[in-house]
Amino acid sequence: MKTLAAHGRSSPPTGMIVPAPVAGLLQAVALAEGLSVDQLLLDLATARAEAIGLDILAQSVRDSEVQS
Repeated sequence: MKTLAAHGRSSPPTGMIVPAPVAGLLQAVALAEGLSVDQLLLDLATARAEAIGLDILAQSVRDSEVQS
C-alpha cells in the first residue's frame, strides 16, 4: 500500500491509502491530463455519479467546486 498525497487543495492534504499500482496509475493519468490527482478523482466520481443516476449529487459537487 502507498499513501497517495492529495494535491491541489487549499487545505492540507489528508492522503489516501491505495495499492501502489493504483497510485501510480492515478498519478500518471492525472499528469497526462494536466490535472491534480484530486481533480482527476473528482471528475471520475462525478462522471460515475451521473452514469448511475445521481445527477443532482454530481451537479451539487460541480457547483461547490465553482464557488471555491
